[in-house]
Amino acid sequence: MPVCKNGYKFKGRIVRIFITNQTNYQHIMRSIFKILIGVFTIILLSNFIPSAQIGTAYNFQTQNKEFVYRSVPTKGSGVPEMEKTFTKFKAENPQHNDLILYRTFNKKWWKFWKWGSYFTGDIWSYPYMK
Repeated sequence: MPVCKNGYKFKGRIVRIFITNQTNYQHIMRSIFKILIGVFTIILLSNFIPSAQIGTAYNFQTQNKEFVYRSVPTKGSGVPEMEKTFTKFKAENPQHNDLILYRTFNKKWWKFWKWGSYFTGDIWSYPYMK
């Protein structure tokens, strides 16, 4: 009688098919694991490339549009500049002193290259208004 690698005696084809299927399963699992590692690597690296933010503009406004601001971080009009402009607006218009600034754009989770900024960016700390 033939003997398996692990020392068990087997008869016929059933055990050979089992051993073959097991090695095919292990090969498939290794391939899936390698693909997943590749996908996660691409996602991580894409969040560290600053060119992913080029050309992105963000719109902010108050509830009744007393103050509207378009922020383009790559052109120098980011959150600090917006805060200065908003503070100046409130100083010049005391009747609007209790205004809250809202972002008018939501997170697009399918854009995986922006995930890093979703968790760390100052832009996303403002409340969202539809």
